Amino acid sequence: MKINLSYKQDIVGSSKDATTVIESWGLVRNKTHNICNIDLKIEDNKIYYICGYSGSGKSSILREIHKQTKGAVYIENYKLYLNALEQDKLMIDFYDDIDYNRRLKILGKCGLTEVWKYITKIKDLSDGEKFRFMLYHNIMRILSEKKEAVLIVDEFCSTLDRITAKVVSQNIHKLRDLLIKEGITITFILASAHDDLIPFLSADYNFFKEFQPELNLLLMGDKKVIETL
Repeated sequence: MKINLSYKQDIVGSSKDATTVIESWGLVRNKTHNICNIDLKIEDNKIYYICGYSGSGKSSILREIHKQTKGAVYIENYKLYLNALEQDKLMIDFYDDIDYNRRLKILGKCGLTEVWKYITKIKDLSDGEKFRFMLYHNIMRILSEKKEAVLIVDEFCSTLDRITAKVVSQNIHKLRDLLIKEGITITFILASAHDDLIPFLSADYNFFKEFQPELNLLLMGDKKVIETL
């Protein structure tokens, strides 16, 4: 998969203050952003992690991967994803055709361990809980459909406290292994600005996106940093 993107940020009809900013700092009105010469090979049953500065182009790369990957599901905004679900439905009642104990196990792997939350309506969950439920809902969807899946998630764990984010990151491997045991091919492509997740996620491929056109490979294959909570 080759990625070469170029897009412009046009400042047209600027206000007086915006014009002052442009002139004071010598900015150009038509700025071109380039993300180029990126060659990614997306492999089955692998975990990819793209971290980097906010505004560096991570989301643009994910959109292009989604565009070029048949059947991939791209979660650009987990709140919008959940808005399409039945808001008054209790968490435990989703995918009730799957064994109850199995649902509880997967809820825990997704960082949802507060029992009383299982009987809470989706609309009443906190932002962090909604992110974790989005992850749970997708794992259950993939289990239910039992077909090859590529899950692309932007702002991965960004709304979680750092301890919970690291626990959820560690469990991505367990969720992947669970799906593989079911005979389901699964690939995770995740992105956020948090480099503290790298040793916990222990992805097969880690990339760093700076304010440059290139995407830099940080760690690959067995070169993984191992830390414990």
